[in-house]
Amino acid sequence: MIVFPLVFALNTIFCSAQLITKFQVCSRSDPDINSCLKSAVVNALPVLKDGVNEYGLLSLEPITLERFVVKAVPPTHFDQVYTNIKVYGYMSSQIEEVTAQITDDSFSITIKPFTEKVQITSGYQFDGAIFGGVDVSSAGQCSATIVNKTMTIKFSGSPKTVGGETYLEAKGIQITDPKAEKVTFTFTSEDKPEAASLLTKSFNQHWGVIATDELQKTMGVYSAAFLKEANVVFSKIPFDTLFPK
Repeated sequence: MIVFPLVFALNTIFCSAQLITKFQVCSRSDPDINSCLKSAVVNALPVLKDGVNEYGLLSLEPITLERFVVKAVPPTHFDQVYTNIKVYGYMSSQIEEVTAQITDDSFSITIKPFTEKVQITSGYQFDGAIFGGVDVSSAGQCSATIVNKTMTIKFSGSPKTVGGETYLEAKGIQITDPKAEKVTFTFTSEDKPEAASLLTKSFNQHWGVIATDELQKTMGVYSAAFLKEANVVFSKIPFDTLFPK
């Protein structure tokens, strides 16, 4: 009976050894760990963009969300329901800064990316949608293009032992200070093309207020996706292999 756990252990060791070749390793005792990690993140983005399916790392390009609701906040006085959401561009970000504190007991890693262009596509359904005194209730397709996007992402967590081996586990993530230079919206609807046209005009007129609110709210959804993928990586590579002493 011992053969099965032995085969599993050997397979885990092999997968870890193969997967680590995809990423740059940084010593947690390196006094210049921030520079090392910045380089490591830059090198990891193409891997995360393509994914490594054989090791359970799915592509993060695009980020996909089944459904998201933006609650009513002026100048919009209706809930915005978005479905089948696809977000492109984050894996092509430039990394402006990385800071980290990694000890034997805990870790925190803060990343500040700059993304030249983010493209979002989705379905939409707006009910009871009154904008500027005009009923723009409709359903169809929409897209948003975000130019020069910045934000701050902070992972935090601690090591945990699984099967006699120690792995990192990201337990928390904060995405703060999302900003954009410009956001452009486009709405289309086969049933109500005039309403969609008015939505496009209104959203683009008020993009500063609308986009700021939506960027803040959608960060919670992105947080879940980023946290999940971080833990997929951490669960495949032992702590001392990914961040040796």
